[in-house]
Amino acid sequence: MHARARPPCSLLLLLLLLGAACGDDEAAPPDPSLVTTGSGALKGLLKTDHRAFLGVPYAAPPVGALRFAPPAAHAGWSGVRDATVAGNICPQLDLGLTKASGTQDEDCLFINVYTPLPAPDRAPVMVWIHGGGFVMGSSTEAAYDGHALAGKMGVVLVTLNYRLGPLGFLAHKALGKGSGNHGLKDQQAALRWVQRNISAFGGDPSSVTLFGQSAGSVSVCAHITSPTSAGLFHRAILQSGACSSGTTALSLSAAEAQGQKLAAALKCDAAADPLACLRGKKAQEVNKALALKKGLIIGAGATWGPIVDGTDLPDLPMKRLQAGTFNKVPIMAGVTKDEGTIFLVSGGLLVMKPADFDTLLEQVFGKTHAAKVKAQYPLSGYGDVSEAAADLIGDAGFICPVRRTLRAVTAAGLEAHAYRFTRTPSFYNMPFLRCFHGADLGFVFGNPQNSGFDAGEKTLSAAIMGYWTRFAKTGDPNGGGAVSWPGYDKPTDQHLQLDLTIKTAAKLKQARCDFWDTMDF
Repeated sequence: MHARARPPCSLLLLLLLLGAACGDDEAAPPDPSLVTTGSGALKGLLKTDHRAFLGVPYAAPPVGALRFAPPAAHAGWSGVRDATVAGNICPQLDLGLTKASGTQDEDCLFINVYTPLPAPDRAPVMVWIHGGGFVMGSSTEAAYDGHALAGKMGVVLVTLNYRLGPLGFLAHKALGKGSGNHGLKDQQAALRWVQRNISAFGGDPSSVTLFGQSAGSVSVCAHITSPTSAGLFHRAILQSGACSSGTTALSLSAAEAQGQKLAAALKCDAAADPLACLRGKKAQEVNKALALKKGLIIGAGATWGPIVDGTDLPDLPMKRLQAGTFNKVPIMAGVTKDEGTIFLVSGGLLVMKPADFDTLLEQVFGKTHAAKVKAQYPLSGYGDVSEAAADLIGDAGFICPVRRTLRAVTAAGLEAHAYRFTRTPSFYNMPFLRCFHGADLGFVFGNPQNSGFDAGEKTLSAAIMGYWTRFAKTGDPNGGGAVSWPGYDKPTDQHLQLDLTIKTAAKLKQARCDFWDTMDF
């Protein structure tokens, strides 16, 4: 018998490949709950239309020798890390505004990542920085859950923790030159983590929008004006916090003087090694060492937050903007209608007499400016003293600084978009607060509290999420059949009014803000 002819090697290889592709042992599709980062593998949560990866470390725990130090690289892990439960929140005080939920621990440098499902391919990324006066708050608050932005709007959302209070912003000569901005450096470390890892989640590292509210918005401004944040984000949204003057950033000398007071209060000022002494104290001892201002902005007390350190912040953010020396990215910025009310509630100042108003003016603005300010807010024009005080705080602390920010940005040749949120949420039963500082958060994230949205509010929230995510995708909030949102214009103070009926408006508090622009305090 003749030997059976063997097919050529090339044909054998082809047959083997076809068998592998069509055989019974077909490879299973990848598990969408698993993602591999540069530090190790993660297993997250799968929901109907989105995925969530919670409690993901972006830096080493800032404990021991790393307390009061810049964030260090995380060592990583072997195996698959459980990312289905939120991580610790950073140590903070209970100031009676909102109760922090979660376990407080200095090992708190975690982020949460929400993505659409199925997994996207190079989706725009939105990175959220929470508010709380730099002394409270966390990325895991219910208001910031990313199910709607990721699942309905198709973006990859990252929310982050950063060190708070003196643990995040203590400046002291024992820490060396340029100390104090460790909370800001934490935020930068999280942004660098995004650049390295977000592709694994389906996000586009070249399309990152940084957004935040209150202290989170002040943080966004700091990054806009920080040379060490250049290239880490590509668009910015500022909600009820702006690039103001010395009220939102301390000088290094003032910060170091405050740090010396804290060391003295903890009996570390005379220690042979003050830094070792401070690192040996419990976290809450450090947090409680110095009393804070009433409502975080009124009277005497400590102020924690960004510091003009010569490196991360070479100068006051507003001066950097006005000089044109900032990271030139598209910007949206806005305010709520009643920004000041919540600070009277938190400061215990709901019931005020005319004499209390005079005291408040001197405490906040000093004797030099008190009379000028009082002339702008005559008590005869208000139903009671607290209404005048709330209006004043809202204008001076938020509305007019945001306008100042928009004017500086557009003077540098950039287009910006301004808004004013005016809807009093139906799901809060707090009459004096009305459309308070933070009232917009449930609408931006699609997360109402308590009784939920009414029908009109559902429509408003969908519209706001559309504006925010279109801006994140293109740098322009317009499109999708939405009411047209014009660019900010200095002569008219053109802005979009966000309420059950969305419309363009102009001249927001123009006379009052013209007055505040003349003040130097």
